[in-house]
Amino acid sequence: MLLAEVIVYVAFAYLAVGAVFALWFVAFGIGRFDDAASGSGIGFRFIIFFGAAALWVVLAAKLAKRRNDDA
Repeated sequence: MLLAEVIVYVAFAYLAVGAVFALWFVAFGIGRFDDAASGSGIGFRFIIFFGAAALWVVLAAKLAKRRNDDA
């Protein structure tokens, strides 16, 4: 039972951090990630919010790599 609780808490923490990252990504980061998406509307941003929340580790790594390449 302890293992199941740990898995649930880890999954919750992952998704909580993902939701915070997705809010930032949808509001500010999408323009840094893709120039074509920088002028996108609220509908597109709403759709990608859930994907960004789930895949926040991959997106954060790509943004960090892009930032290091630009510097």
